[in-house]
Amino acid sequence: MTLLVGWIAVDQRSAASAYIVSDSQYTWARNTSYTYGRKVFAFTCSPDIIAYCGDILFPSMAIARTITIADKGLLFSKESTSAQRSEVIFEHLERHFLCYPTIYLGEPIDIYHISRDIDGTFHTYHYHVDKHREWKTRELPVPSKDASSIVFSAGSGFKGFQIMYQKYNSENSLNRNTSRNIFHCFCDGLLSKHFINCGGAPQLVGLYRVAKNASESIKNGIDFGIILKSKRYFLGAELDGLSNYDIIRWFNDLFEICDGNTMLRKDTAMPQPNPFLPPATP
Repeated sequence: MTLLVGWIAVDQRSAASAYIVSDSQYTWARNTSYTYGRKVFAFTCSPDIIAYCGDILFPSMAIARTITIADKGLLFSKESTSAQRSEVIFEHLERHFLCYPTIYLGEPIDIYHISRDIDGTFHTYHYHVDKHREWKTRELPVPSKDASSIVFSAGSGFKGFQIMYQKYNSENSLNRNTSRNIFHCFCDGLLSKHFINCGGAPQLVGLYRVAKNASESIKNGIDFGIILKSKRYFLGAELDGLSNYDIIRWFNDLFEICDGNTMLRKDTAMPQPNPFLPPATP
């Protein structure tokens, strides 16, 4: 089971970034679970991020393969638009599903794809396949262009998230309509086991609004590391005993930019306290 949340972050100018966060728990019959399951993906050679919920086996294989093919330059050109990339990705997934045995399709599949277009705007696409093997696709509307807002929430935990977010984004909330507010709500609910059949560490991918001369490392999809309870996680799996952690970008559960080596908030990063939680002890 899963909780996926995708949102667009808006600053004083326009939409500045986009993110998808997920839990990391796979759950099967008889309460069998695995908390290192990967559910979010970033294209490293195009401005696209993607995630799934529902049936596990097909999307986990097909999305990983699709990204590898795309990152080799075989799927679409660097000049392609968001709509063109979405169409190619959808057709690629649909075609590879043709030979997938129906007997192994445990439940419908929902795939969410956020893309940055040539003009810098962000677009979200939803791909769905039901138990009858019928595929559908649509572009999701952005709820607000003036404030950070959720574009989608999905999976077994989405009802619990929606209820919790009503409190987090209430009129008297200090962080109302901010990007950090969405991430705070997700992490608080996940850690407090507020979301049904969801668990493990948060996993996060994102896209930035970038200038033409920006470095390649931030032009395209980004996989972020997460620091949680003095432990490092990357795409749901705990990392330990490695070196040079700061080669990737890290956030903690407060959505603060952190040093991967020390696991502390960077000196140059803004504090992002969660007003719904007690202050952290020194």
